[in-house]
Amino acid sequence: MSMLSENLNNITHSLDLESISRYHWGRKFLTYRNIQLLGGTMHSDKEKCILFNCANRTQGQIVEIGAYKGLSTTYLAAGVKLRAFTTRTHACHVITIDPFIDYKGRGGMRENEWTREDFAHAIYLAGVSSHIDCLEMTSRDAEEAYTADYGDPAIELLFIDGDHTSEGAHFDFETYFPKVSLGGVIAIHDSCYGGPCEVIQEYSGNDKPMREVHRCDDEYSLTLHVKVAEL
Repeated sequence: MSMLSENLNNITHSLDLESISRYHWGRKFLTYRNIQLLGGTMHSDKEKCILFNCANRTQGQIVEIGAYKGLSTTYLAAGVKLRAFTTRTHACHVITIDPFIDYKGRGGMRENEWTREDFAHAIYLAGVSSHIDCLEMTSRDAEEAYTADYGDPAIELLFIDGDHTSEGAHFDFETYFPKVSLGGVIAIHDSCYGGPCEVIQEYSGNDKPMREVHRCDDEYSLTLHVKVAEL
């Protein structure tokens, strides 16, 4: 069982958004003004805090599929940054995977929407660029690149928010779930919509490879699951 999954019961009672914004690292660590300027509005305040707190408690590898404009990436990396600072230890980077074009998230496909500059601006404003490794490609292309660049370390926290089509969501889950360690955590965004919803219905529950442990009761429906068996 990972340190993260052992502490999921109180993950929503950890640092809130205002507390996160007050942290310093030489200069302002993550100012409230910068939080407001970060790209995208695809996550509720509660979800931002959960992503931050999950990353802050993760000792192993963190992988994000689908960064869009960098809002979720920023909070994951901020959690990693604070952990490295408070423990005086090296923390794993957030490995984020996104082609930054042809968005296929909630609400359908937006062709030729280029979000790489928004992403870069967001992680710069938050001061977390050095804690992020970006694979600028689709999750299909990244499967081989991930192994080539990082070997085969077990993932402790996997955040899936990529292609929301049925085919895309199933590919992301079925390809990267086997890389997650037993007891590792899988966070899935937009769990009530399209492909992500199908994946959860198929793979989460009694006698299934993962167990849901938390669900945000808001329009974006972030869910947390613990891996209990292989596919």
